[in-house]
Amino acid sequence: MKKIALILLVSLLGYHLGQAQTTKDKVHSFVSMKNPPKFLGGMAKFYKYLGENIKYP
Repeated sequence: MKKIALILLVSLLGYHLGQAQTTKDKVHSFVSMKNPPKFLGGMAKFYKYLGENIKYP
């Protein structure tokens, strides 16, 4: 019973979050940004950082 309730809750929450946010006939898209965040130093520094800091088990 708990599994069914959890699945229902997650499904409803996912459906609700998937809907577009509207305010007075204006649709807000949260998928794209005008100024997305960027890693300081560019993508090359980002990949270098990942290579040095990711630890796999």
